[in-house]
Amino acid sequence: MMRPPSEPALGGRSALVCDADAHLIVAVPQDGFVWTYSVEDNRWTPRPWSGGSPPPLLGQATYEPLSGNVIAHDSRSGDLLSYSVGASEWTTFGKPVPINGDRNDDLMTYDTAQRRLVLIHTPDPRHAWTFQPTSGLWSEQVAPPQINFGYGPTGGEIAYDQSAQRTVIFSFGVLATYDATQDRWATVPLPRSLFNPLTTAGPLARVYHTMVYDPVNERIVILGGAVRRSENTGGDSPEADDVWAYKVASNTWTELVPSRQ
Repeated sequence: MMRPPSEPALGGRSALVCDADAHLIVAVPQDGFVWTYSVEDNRWTPRPWSGGSPPPLLGQATYEPLSGNVIAHDSRSGDLLSYSVGASEWTTFGKPVPINGDRNDDLMTYDTAQRRLVLIHTPDPRHAWTFQPTSGLWSEQVAPPQINFGYGPTGGEIAYDQSAQRTVIFSFGVLATYDATQDRWATVPLPRSLFNPLTTAGPLARVYHTMVYDPVNERIVILGGAVRRSENTGGDSPEADDVWAYKVASNTWTELVPSRQ
């Protein structure tokens, strides 16, 4: 007799979202079955299926604090879907993302200062859009700078820094910030000691990493991914096991966990 799974089938473009109100981590795997994780109990719990349909092809997901729901982006149709943890129900809302073509390489986060989603379309031609949940309207913004995401972004290359009120995207030695109040992108100057991305250590050589905002210490934390040793996308790329923190206000990097390699 097979036992039911005790944790979600994470991998690929599965989404992990922090529900700050419920103090839970919400996992949305590719199979569409939602799980929640309690840090206090160190336990995964499958959510019951109450209604609605999950995104057929999950693109990105983020937490929207006004509604207390998880917002997911269907990269096939461009639809936005809202998931209520309490009701365990998916609801389609708003207009689809107004981008033609492949949406698999989109990045999305939530700007708490402006109370709207920020969505970045990374393949050329590059686009940036914001979405106002209360009105359900999309607005096109200035295009982001060109950044190398290897074979394509995995979703961990974007985070919103609440203290600096900036959206941050980072990959392969380029870090850029977006100020939604001014509709302005800035490519951040990098310290000389960390400038060369083609090294075996440091934060700047990696792709396919995870990037999250640490609200306690008011910094971006970057971990995992693959370290590039050449400009070739398919070159030797060992997995990274170090952890770095980045402060937007001071443009400073700090190594939190050294590499064991």
